[in-house]
Amino acid sequence: MDLFTKYRGSATITRRINTIRQPEGGFLSPNAFTVTAFDGGNGDGGGDLNPPSLNPDLVEAAVYYLSAVMLGRPARSAFMPSLYVSLVTGFGEDTDEVGEMIEGIVGLDRASVVNAVIVCGYIVCHNADVDYCKKVDRIVPDDAAVENIVTMVNRTVEFARRFETGMLGPISLDGGYSNIVTAGAVEMLSKDTVWNFRISVSAADEKDTLRVLMYWRMGLRSTVSAFKDVKYLGIFNPRRNEISRIAVEDIPDEVLFKVDRDVIGYKQRWYECGGAGDRGCSLIERVSRVEQPDGGYLSPILMSYDVLGEGVEGLKGRGSGLSDCDARLSVVASAVFRLAFFVYLGFEDDLFSASLMGATAVGEALRAGTIIEKFSEADFRNEAVVNRDFVLDSLRLGFYDVCHERGAEFYGSCVSGGSVGGDAIAAYRSDDAVEDVTVMVERTLAFLKGYSLVRTHYTFSGGYTDLIRTGDGDFKSRHVLWCFRVSESGVSERDTLELLVCWRMGLHSRDSSFADVRYLGVFNPMLNRVWRIAVTEIPADVIAAVERDVIGYV
Repeated sequence: MDLFTKYRGSATITRRINTIRQPEGGFLSPNAFTVTAFDGGNGDGGGDLNPPSLNPDLVEAAVYYLSAVMLGRPARSAFMPSLYVSLVTGFGEDTDEVGEMIEGIVGLDRASVVNAVIVCGYIVCHNADVDYCKKVDRIVPDDAAVENIVTMVNRTVEFARRFETGMLGPISLDGGYSNIVTAGAVEMLSKDTVWNFRISVSAADEKDTLRVLMYWRMGLRSTVSAFKDVKYLGIFNPRRNEISRIAVEDIPDEVLFKVDRDVIGYKQRWYECGGAGDRGCSLIERVSRVEQPDGGYLSPILMSYDVLGEGVEGLKGRGSGLSDCDARLSVVASAVFRLAFFVYLGFEDDLFSASLMGATAVGEALRAGTIIEKFSEADFRNEAVVNRDFVLDSLRLGFYDVCHERGAEFYGSCVSGGSVGGDAIAAYRSDDAVEDVTVMVERTLAFLKGYSLVRTHYTFSGGYTDLIRTGDGDFKSRHVLWCFRVSESGVSERDTLELLVCWRMGLHSRDSSFADVRYLGVFNPMLNRVWRIAVTEIPADVIAAVERDVIGYV
């Protein structure tokens, strides 16, 4: 299915499939798949279901997101894309009404199903890139449609449990996108199979097989390590109640090469990109791995700094317990920035994507969803909301962020007991630690207000390379790119290189606002200092070396 993507008009997987001309029979013939029908399907386009009476994309979205709810995901979390569209794109005439309908989704009763269909209308209009969406209260499914949806949700839940998918999608393919395909997500990923979820009266066709093949190929290059364990490609159709599967070892190398090159737009086969240290990776991974010259590509001593107020000496615990290892500093930075950002600009579900993926990797998706739902309901316009409970919840989400970035296994060495669910935030529960985080949130708020934050977590679509396939920057004011750091020390060579890479990739991206950047800066709320350097002071040979040797521009 075409899962929600935030940017209308993006070069999604669906758009690429619809525009590419496939060879006769398709890149991957549906006849090569083994089809298995379950009870009630019978392979006849519906089995015991009523004839379809609603837009198929609308039904598909409603069944998918309702299934997520029935598998344990909070309704507000599962249907968050609908709320986002109603808030941002202009489709929603009454966002409160949308929120109330989502709160009314409690099961598979008629009212819940009707609410789900109505709010999914926003997603369908958004994905179709249309400028008009039918008023939501006019999208009312009849009894036959409701009955069909309930049956297909039950079939999807049974399928998810049988194949242990857990309905953990949508799964982003960060690191696997290309200049041709810049958006799209996977619906389901089980232990050994990547799945395409689709609803149709017809059997799987060439578009369906190409979609799941693209999922796998892009997944192999992504930062999601689970794709390395994929042995099968599968298509699940709950209307026909059947699955189609093929072993990846049965797919000809020639097909893989053509899809990689001609459909997705990769210049190299994924296994030809070198070892783990040379394969395309995230911006942070690349900056961490690269061997810099003595003093760094851009020496920190070239940056001027300003003291904004009390530093570590103004923290009650002097930062004790918050900086025992680099992982803890990353957790604290994530928690501090998230809380400060919400108070400054309000709730933004964008800041939870890494948390959800990290939580999923360690089996804590439900717990993360509950915390996110709590955040979504909070009144962040009131700074008093940053209390002990919200600080601890934000720290837990910070752990999930680091899980996504580094992998869950690192906790054994940095966190007591290595338990994300239990002991993970034990080191932060002291009153001093919580108060220190709160003080750093206040300092960050003062900084954001003083420097007029414009954007957060900006990306570089069009500026990524074979060496750096994913990643984003921390935040941006009108003329400054900022790096956000929590540390007891000053600026490092890694910080300056990260900033330099962000600036150069931004200039190569499709985002013209990077042309306005005049300074690169670092803000550290633990020290309560800012560092800056004018881009005109950066030597041309340094810029050329970083573009060539670090980013990979030719």
